[in-house]
Amino acid sequence: MPASSSRKAEPTNNQHDVGDDIAAEIAQIKNDIASLGKSLSAFGKDRIGSQSTAETLESAQQALKEIRDEMTSIEHDIERKVTEHPMQSLLIAAGLGFLAAYLVRR
Repeated sequence: MPASSSRKAEPTNNQHDVGDDIAAEIAQIKNDIASLGKSLSAFGKDRIGSQSTAETLESAQQALKEIRDEMTSIEHDIERKVTEHPMQSLLIAAGLGFLAAYLVRR
């Protein structure tokens, strides 16, 4: 009966070469990612620097107006659904209330 060997197989040169290739590729990817991050940072700084305070304020006000319009639309949708299904809305509100009370007590 032959004795089984518990020795691990020695890695071949091909395995070392593949491992080295993979390590080199990973290092290159890390360098590329770092370079991309620097490029994006520079782009962002240029973009912010090119906008005046008035332009920034104007775009913020525009975004706020869009958010208000969207919230108004959602509010009208909710009012319409509550009007169409008052009992279902009441049960949903009660269920959410019980759930909130349960979570607050924990």
